[in-house]
Amino acid sequence: MTRGHWTEQQFIDSLYGVGPEDGHLNACAECRARHESMIARKRQIASEPEIPFEFLAAQRRAIHRRLDQPDRRNARFLPVLAASLVLVAGFFAMKQPPAPTPAPKAQVSDTQLFADIYALEQSSEPRAAGPVRALFEEN
Repeated sequence: MTRGHWTEQQFIDSLYGVGPEDGHLNACAECRARHESMIARKRQIASEPEIPFEFLAAQRRAIHRRLDQPDRRNARFLPVLAASLVLVAGFFAMKQPPAPTPAPKAQVSDTQLFADIYALEQSSEPRAAGPVRALFEEN
């Protein structure tokens, strides 16, 4: 048996079934009365509230009335939405992209083309070394 009255934590532990089993509630009438009032309050909180049948029936009737009525809140915005879609579609239909212009063809003669290909083939230097070599050439 503990000396004095139980602490708040001991009462809470006892409410959830993990409290001390020291027999203090059998000996202390004040703690026993407080513990019983806490148990009664826990039961009251845990119980389901009683809702009258008339209240639930009125709610059900209101729900069915609302389901039977068409939704007119969004209907007033339909003309504005339709007009804006027509305007946007007209804007994109009127705006035509410019016609692509063909790229000018480079006028390279066959002689120049073959000379360039032959120079690339005969060069023992890799293509990647060309820019590095150009850094060290003097003009």
